[in-house]
Amino acid sequence: LASRLSYFLWSSIPDDELTVLAKHQTLAREPVLREQVDRMLDSNRANEFFDTFVGQWLGTRDVGGSVAPTFNAIQDVYTPDIATDMRREAVLLFQTIVLERRSLLELIDSDFQYMTGRLARFYGLGIKSGLRNNEFGRVDLKSVGGNAAQRGGVLGLGAVLAATSHVTSEETSPVLRGAWVLDTLLGTPVPSPPDDVPELDKSRAKAEQLTLRQTLEAHREDATCAACHKLMDPIGFGLENFDFLGRWRSEEGGKPLDVQGTLPSGDTFQGPTELKKLLLKRRREFLRQVTRKVMGYAIGRSLVDEDQCTIETIVDRLEKKNYSARELIHQVVLSPQFRKKQSR
Repeated sequence: LASRLSYFLWSSIPDDELTVLAKHQTLAREPVLREQVDRMLDSNRANEFFDTFVGQWLGTRDVGGSVAPTFNAIQDVYTPDIATDMRREAVLLFQTIVLERRSLLELIDSDFQYMTGRLARFYGLGIKSGLRNNEFGRVDLKSVGGNAAQRGGVLGLGAVLAATSHVTSEETSPVLRGAWVLDTLLGTPVPSPPDDVPELDKSRAKAEQLTLRQTLEAHREDATCAACHKLMDPIGFGLENFDFLGRWRSEEGGKPLDVQGTLPSGDTFQGPTELKKLLLKRRREFLRQVTRKVMGYAIGRSLVDEDQCTIETIVDRLEKKNYSARELIHQVVLSPQFRKKQSR
């Protein structure tokens, strides 16, 4: 148990305190476990957990590596430092929500983000004071103005928006973004496309000067494409105000963007702010998904049907604890899956 806890939160062997508690057979007591979880989360050694978990869950770990644009038209504004800042911004959001015992729902919509001065400029935000070029500072999004209010939560993270775009060709992807919302936030993955699925007809799009939305709508006319695309595309359209690197825009090819979207439930929305409001109404699905991800990371295996009762129990407890992110870590550690040896 000491080893499992240490590798979960510190990615390393147990320290002396954990070893002594294990030797005295007191570590398994709930108050002791809770105390140790808090001690370990508050240590700098937990940075490895935050970095690794966020990169895996949100899919942002490759931003700046395999997910990077070619250096042509934007080489004067996009740099490796910007990519590093975007990855770090995502980690700091999750880390703060956990360490400050804030609500997990702030991962959907928060009134703050962390940015460096250069990242704020990259996003086109007019932040003038209290933010150094290469040091992260906490930004009150409500006080900044411009497009800052749209950036609360994970949907406004440059790393997420880049990871769900065709960055090498400098194009957004409503398809990837819609699939990401369904899978990463709501836990409803979309099936892989069939082998014979046709590609987008870019020659037609160019000849008829179609927007990306119009091109995808034409693509859905094919019956083999419609089943999945009608679920993904309408969600991704609502995030089209963000370009392939997460910068705000209002036009595409000189035409005003149409950012009306639709969830599979039939609920419609305009842009990222209204999308986040609808996602907050589906909070239990979101809480269930985050719990799955944290538990899978903690016990180091894929979850199975037998784990579902524990997931539901944890979500019930989170609802009674104001959706506390730190309580989620506690509940995962206190779960039978974590505390007992697994036969699998």
